[in-house]
Amino acid sequence: MIDCHAHLGEFHDKIETVIDDARKAGVVGVIVVPEYGKNFERNMKMCNDHPDFLFPALGLHPIQGSYSIPEDSSACSLSEYIKFKVPKTFVNYKLKCLKNIIEKYTERIVCVGEVGLDFTPKFIRTAEDKELQLAAFRAQIELAKKNSLPLNVHSRSAAPQIFQLLDKYEYYDVLMHAYGGKAKRAALYARKGVYFSVPNTAAKEDSQMRNMIKLVPIDNLVLETDSPALSLTPRTVNEPKNLIISAQVIAEVKKLPLEEVISITRNNTLRLFSRITKLIKL
Repeated sequence: MIDCHAHLGEFHDKIETVIDDARKAGVVGVIVVPEYGKNFERNMKMCNDHPDFLFPALGLHPIQGSYSIPEDSSACSLSEYIKFKVPKTFVNYKLKCLKNIIEKYTERIVCVGEVGLDFTPKFIRTAEDKELQLAAFRAQIELAKKNSLPLNVHSRSAAPQIFQLLDKYEYYDVLMHAYGGKAKRAALYARKGVYFSVPNTAAKEDSQMRNMIKLVPIDNLVLETDSPALSLTPRTVNEPKNLIISAQVIAEVKKLPLEEVISITRNNTLRLFSRITKLIKL
C-alpha cells in the first residue's frame, strides 16, 4: 500500500519508528506533503534520508499559514521581504520561492501539493481572501503542468471552482485528497482522469465518502491517511500504519477482495505519481 497524502513534519523526532511501524503494516511508501513554506527544506531532508519510502511533494497550502505574513525559507532571500506591501504581491513572492525550490529538487519531487482552495467561511472574510487563494492555485496548476507533475489537491467548500479551473487548464493529472464534495461530480471528473483518495474516516458508517467510493471507478481510487489528522479515534494522532483501514472500506463498499483493492490502488498510485516508480522498492 502507498499512502498518497500524509504530513510527517511533527514526527521528525521519531520518523524511524513511524516508518518501521508503517512497513510492518504493509505500507511500501508515503507521499509527504508540507503545510507551511518554512517546512519545505525539512520536508525534503526527511525524504532524502529515506528516498525509497518517503516521496516529497511541495506546494502552497490554501489556508495553512498566511499569504500575508512572511515565512522564512532558504529558497528565498530574507532581504526581499521589505519589498512587499500587499498580500497579493507577497503571494507572488511565495510562488517565486516555491518555483526556486522545485527547480532545486526537480528530480525528487513527485507532485505539487498540498494546493487547492478552501472557501470555508471562517477562512474567507473578504473578497480578497478568495482571490488570493485563486491566484495561488492558478499559478500552481501552471507550475505543475509546466513540470509534468500531478497536483495533490485540498478542496473544501470549493469543489465547483476547483473543477472549473482544471477544465480551464485542461489538466487532470490530479489527486483530490479526502474529497468531500458531490459524488456525481467526482464520478464525472474521474472519467476525465482525476483520482480520489480515501482516508481512514471513510470507515464511519455515515461518511458521505462512501457514496463517492460507490460511484468512482476503482481505477481512480487511491489510499491516504492525512496523518497526523483524520484519525478514526478522536483526539488521537493518525499515522501511515493505519492505511489498511482505507483499503478495507473500499473493499467493503466495492465488494472486492481486500488484496485486490490493495493491488489496484497501488497500481493507480504509481500511474498517477509516475516518478515514484523509479524510487520505490516493491
